[in-house]
Amino acid sequence: MTLVVTPEAPETTVLWKALALDDLDEAIAALAEREDIREANIPYSVGYWSAGRTSDHREVSVIEAWATGRGLDAVIWTALKPRFMGESGRIPDIGQVIDSLDGLEGETRAIAERYVRRAPVQITTPYRAVIEERLGWTPHAGDQ
Repeated sequence: MTLVVTPEAPETTVLWKALALDDLDEAIAALAEREDIREANIPYSVGYWSAGRTSDHREVSVIEAWATGRGLDAVIWTALKPRFMGESGRIPDIGQVIDSLDGLEGETRAIAERYVRRAPVQITTPYRAVIEERLGWTPHAGDQ
């Protein structure tokens, strides 16, 4: 399980960083490489907006408004689909998330816990609040 922002989820704070590339195609390719997205999946898994060109993702208009308000000329983002228990497109309810995480053992559990704890503290989601409450997996100051 990984943490992804989806159009179906409540709005949340996300972090962003300027990329030192002037070419949109280079930026898209760099993000795809970093996220290990195969070339055939780039149109589905990488979103982008610029004044002259946009991807076909539902969130483009929201990102365009955000970007123009900050004077940005282009934005790229991962547009990965939700996935749970091997099923693409599946968004679990919080009970399923807690059951899944709480059922992990050994190194697998340690990896999941470390992943959740290292998520930036600004990322506040309903899932995260319940994970912190029920499992005690709060952010570690040194992990940020």
